[in-house]
Amino acid sequence: MANQPMVENPATGSRPAEQGETPGVHSGWPVFCLDDPTPVGNVHSPSGHSTREGFLTVSGGRWRRVVRRVPFEAVLSTAEGRVQLRIPRTAFLDQPHYLPDQEVVVSVWESFRDFRPFRYPRTASVTVTCRDGVVTLSGHVAHEGHRMEAVRCAGKADGVSAVSDLMISDEHLVSSVTQSFLAYPGLQPSLVRVSARLGTVGLEGELASEELIGVASSMASGVAGVKGLENRLHLAV
Repeated sequence: MANQPMVENPATGSRPAEQGETPGVHSGWPVFCLDDPTPVGNVHSPSGHSTREGFLTVSGGRWRRVVRRVPFEAVLSTAEGRVQLRIPRTAFLDQPHYLPDQEVVVSVWESFRDFRPFRYPRTASVTVTCRDGVVTLSGHVAHEGHRMEAVRCAGKADGVSAVSDLMISDEHLVSSVTQSFLAYPGLQPSLVRVSARLGTVGLEGELASEELIGVASSMASGVAGVKGLENRLHLAV
């Protein structure tokens, strides 16, 4: 019970929260950290999806208002019109800023603004979505390095609490398709040239039979992440 948040009971005072229970918190309640007698802010959004989804939003800042997401696990108690956190002030200040999901998406795209490969449609086709601060990046990029840099940029964007990476690079597709051919002697890399452009795989070369051309087409199309196939294989003469 020592690690459970406490909730206010009008009859008996504070008590440990039951599993999955939303603590009784009201907008405007001051929020205190473990090592600081002065409040770090006030409860911004105590009701609705935020506490049920596992976080509390706290508004603070002397000169500029900043809203932060505080995980429910960091709440020690909620009683007598105040929220007591179990984390120190420095840990509170490290909590991610809160923004509405649509604004988080805008923030992520802003983080890509100086990332040159994402300026051109030839090198990336990426979709950004967000739910409760968790950003999902999906689509295709040209290189593995572009994918990793996109994840890094998104993770630093304002309002992002976590990044889910569902992007696939053309480099990865070329490797995966080539690997899928290795079990067939007639589809070795010396016979089939594999390329990819934002999810569309190209096959070129001369093969010994129509059957092998069909096998190559089927295997390439079945690789996860392939959204299209340009089969330019033909019979050897």
